[in-house]
Amino acid sequence: MKNKIILSMATAVILTNNAYANDTTQLDTVTVTANKIEENLQKVPVSMTVFDEYSIEDRKIESVQDIAPHTPNFLLDDKTGGVFMPTIRGVSNPFPTLSQPVSVIIDGIPVSHSQGFNETLMDIERIEVLKGPQGTLYGKEAEAGVVNIISKKPDNETRGKIGVELGEDNKKQYTLSTSGPIVQDKFYVGIAAKHYEKDGFIKNTTLGGYSNDKEHNYGKINLRYTPSDDLEISLISSILKYDNGDIDFVDTTTLENRSTNANEQGYDKSSTTAHALKVSYDINDYLLESITSYRKVKTDALQIYPTFNFNSDADKEYDKYSQELKLSNSSDILNG
Repeated sequence: MKNKIILSMATAVILTNNAYANDTTQLDTVTVTANKIEENLQKVPVSMTVFDEYSIEDRKIESVQDIAPHTPNFLLDDKTGGVFMPTIRGVSNPFPTLSQPVSVIIDGIPVSHSQGFNETLMDIERIEVLKGPQGTLYGKEAEAGVVNIISKKPDNETRGKIGVELGEDNKKQYTLSTSGPIVQDKFYVGIAAKHYEKDGFIKNTTLGGYSNDKEHNYGKINLRYTPSDDLEISLISSILKYDNGDIDFVDTTTLENRSTNANEQGYDKSSTTAHALKVSYDINDYLLESITSYRKVKTDALQIYPTFNFNSDADKEYDKYSQELKLSNSSDILNG
């Protein structure tokens, strides 16, 4: 009787294991472009963290700075005044120079200047954070890694989203995004816009009111034209404008008395403009791509440090042009 019970239990375990073996779950394929071609994430020999459009929305990733808390070994340090210092695996440049060891690439537009690093993100399809040296494919300013950001392509599906967010200190945020066809199967457009404002919390005992109010506006348009099955042309343009007060600096270290006695109102009216023109043409088994981009960062800010009797005045422009011409083939022969 004992042997029969053991045999019955063993048979039940085997049948249960077979049932679970037959009831497998197939994971969705995640496609990335880390190597400049579309590949399955599991086959790319690069350490990276990837966010799709659903994880971006779940984590409320609305800027480059919002990526860092959800990415191991990635830090974007806010140095105030719109200056951000990126770090991947401990590699960084601690000074606000024109060159950084981490490159942020948004729709083919490289971002390397400390000013303007914290770009607003809307209508994004995918974010890829590549860790480790990436100079072979991405050139200079990629010694520590690359943050590759890809916008959604407008297509024949009409989509739209409106968001309103309210909070303390009279915070208001309004967002709008929509996309769809202008000419079915030929011409498409995507539009995204955002307005953000929030009252300051540092009282100015000399001038009255609060010194560090925040406000910025962002807009992006994505035009896509497909005159044939082999040719695709897209133009993506965006602008981000700040209308902030002074930086978050107080005269005292006590949190209960957040105030400043500055006799002049600081401000930040900086702006960032970006354009990217991408042309893709299929030639049999090859793909010829051209990406022409332009990015302009204008700094217009006055920062007040009354404790040190020091003011920092910045009024400068930074322009960057880039051109990439690429011929690729994703056949099994070249990929081994």
